Amino acid sequence: MEQEVLQRQVRDFAEIPIELLTHIDKMGIDSFLILNEYEGRYLNYVFKTDNLNLNLVGKTVGFLGSKTDFFKDERERF
Repeated sequence: MEQEVLQRQVRDFAEIPIELLTHIDKMGIDSFLILNEYEGRYLNYVFKTDNLNLNLVGKTVGFLGSKTDFFKDERERF
């Protein structure tokens, strides 16, 4: 299985479409490594995975720390 480390491409919330941000409360609500639709779509956007022909919805993703902590930090920054 090939593994790849992606670098965040979008850091400013003003660049993230509001339709993604309105669901930020549905992200990181569990510790499953498989991303739900909202988590996957959000990460697709901030990591610009469309350039890689990669869709993270429903995929298993590893986090430095935990998924819940990552999205908790995102909510606090937002």
